Amino acid sequence: MQANLTPQYLEAEQRYKKAKNAADKLFCLEEMMAIIPKHKGTEKLRSQIKKKLASLKKEGGKDSASKGKGINYNVKRLGAAQVMLVGSPNTGKSSLLKTVTNTDPAIGDYPFTTRFPQPGMLNYENIQIQLVDLPPLDYEYMENWLPGVIRDGDAAILFTDLASDDPFEQLDTAFKILEQARISISSNPTCRKPGEAPNLSGMILATRADLDLDGEMLELIKEEYGQKMPLCAVSLLPESETGIKDFQDTLFNCLNIIRIYTKMPGKETDKNDPVILPKGAQVIDFALNIHKDFARKLKFARIWTPGKYDGQMVNRNHNLIDGDIIELKI
Repeated sequence: MQANLTPQYLEAEQRYKKAKNAADKLFCLEEMMAIIPKHKGTEKLRSQIKKKLASLKKEGGKDSASKGKGINYNVKRLGAAQVMLVGSPNTGKSSLLKTVTNTDPAIGDYPFTTRFPQPGMLNYENIQIQLVDLPPLDYEYMENWLPGVIRDGDAAILFTDLASDDPFEQLDTAFKILEQARISISSNPTCRKPGEAPNLSGMILATRADLDLDGEMLELIKEEYGQKMPLCAVSLLPESETGIKDFQDTLFNCLNIIRIYTKMPGKETDKNDPVILPKGAQVIDFALNIHKDFARKLKFARIWTPGKYDGQMVNRNHNLIDGDIIELKI
């Protein structure tokens, strides 16, 4: 059976043959693996590429170990939360990052365009949420460092393409690969003990909603997964962009965080720089976040909750909700 290799693949293959160092060869091989057609005629060639990739990475690991350092794929955490964009190839992860942040990631109509973590900052009301685009989850070829990076996130967005041949398979593949890596994603993650599998909060994002004209596929996905975690759909095309606000609201809600504001006596509240705390936090947690001396000397606090409290005195164990304004008394 003929391989029917594309011109893009042949160009990448020529660059690989001309590459003079391991880093350049590795880059070319990853590109070749990303764009090579998947069918019976390329099975042997894909197997050869995988072996070359494994060999180069092994050599690279030995070199790094001998020098006492290696590549760090982890992304420095910024903003109120770090959210990982997770899914099968070509499900719209990079397109979302480009749409809702100022980042300009590489976007291609072939799989594995994203090879390294690509962060971007989403402005949501008065906070920033860090989104991290990642290489795809795939049985045939997946970066060995990927599960470790996902584990370090606060939450994950699982992607599926409503216009693909099988959106269910895309989600099932993602869930199974994560399960094999001992990573659990749900709408209500529980605190885990040392040694237990990471349990991240998360949501499902269905892309290319503009091609699911009657919404039938989205409804089927909601029936299957809607009880497990929040789900919403977006269209990312400029001419038919929809669902972005719903996505942002859903994402914020699944992060399980609250925004609390500091009030100085006799002054207006500054709502541009909230203190970020986990849901269920109390006044004492807010005081500790300000300074440990505030927590130690705290006598009571006054709280303003829209529609409920207007400067009422509360003790250190009072439970907080998103939007509370607090004045500490020491």
